[in-house]
Amino acid sequence: MQGSRLGEQVSRDGSANASDMPGSKQAWTFDTTRIKGLDQSNTLEIKLRVLFLGVSIVLLHLAYDMPELLAWYGLRMGYLVFYFLVVSHLPDRITLGQTIALAVVVLVDGFFYVGLAGYFWMQEQPIFIVYAMAVISTAMITVVWVRAEEPFLWICDTVAIGCVLLALPFLHHAMGRSMLEAWLLAGTFSLITIYFVLGLWSVWRSRIDFRRRQKLEMERTKVEAMGRLTGGVAHDFNNLLTVILGNIELSRLSDEPRERDALLNEAEAAGKRAAVMTAQLLGASRQSILTRNTVELSEIMRSAESFLSRLLPSSVRLVIRKMRDPVPKLHLDANKLETVIVNLAINARDAMPNGGTLTMNTG
Repeated sequence: MQGSRLGEQVSRDGSANASDMPGSKQAWTFDTTRIKGLDQSNTLEIKLRVLFLGVSIVLLHLAYDMPELLAWYGLRMGYLVFYFLVVSHLPDRITLGQTIALAVVVLVDGFFYVGLAGYFWMQEQPIFIVYAMAVISTAMITVVWVRAEEPFLWICDTVAIGCVLLALPFLHHAMGRSMLEAWLLAGTFSLITIYFVLGLWSVWRSRIDFRRRQKLEMERTKVEAMGRLTGGVAHDFNNLLTVILGNIELSRLSDEPRERDALLNEAEAAGKRAAVMTAQLLGASRQSILTRNTVELSEIMRSAESFLSRLLPSSVRLVIRKMRDPVPKLHLDANKLETVIVNLAINARDAMPNGGTLTMNTG
């Protein structure tokens, strides 16, 4: 059951994209967007790992006179640059053959680092055995901390870690230790590997469940906001229609031309306000056509303020401040700018689940 779920998740997130033409042959592809998002060379986590690894290698060389470690670190950094170049140039979807090639690149990267544990193990000194376990432990922590988000990465890393762990008992026996001791080590490391895989599986499932719940919460928030918005808009439209219909009816009953014109002008003004409100709704739904005009930012903010008062919950207080210096007139689509302001307000609202004050400045 768990294996089928993993297969469904991989298929849903990164594979099995077939042509829609009837009778066409399905072409298996793999989505690499999450891999490119996780493995980026400019992230702080990667820079810290490279720094700490380099410092530890230099310290080991100074303490034990091991120039081979410096050579390993140089090769390691060279391959790491190659790895990041490969990942950064990946297309969003790759074929089966490209996926296998990417798996080989990831596996070699894992063996390159975890294989250092085998070198330490062969030094036949207790302190180096501790170093070997430290290398494997840091590799496991990195997988759980960073790469558990993507099954493709943590499966490849788990294969590399498991192979090195199971190879250590054979190295132990090759160095002259008894077969019984080697088998005891093999059993211990096998249990460690199984426990690590089960823990990693649990972390991955927890993150999948968290993303699902987060998505549901976002959808619930959107529905709640739309309910408040539609309720407020319906109320405002009802008021405008009352003004329009009432003034038209009164104009029919009036015998004074001046009074009738005033009533019709008021009905016309209410109709224009209804048109502006419709344009705002079309802009928010991205259904309007781009129309550039010269507008005053203060007018846009006043219009957006009335719109946001219906959209934001009562726990969020909206404050719009004007700077002392006047703002030049802008040449743009007013509805699009209002949409930007509304989106900024919605993001701020989501960042304040317990309420607060949303301040907007113009300047």
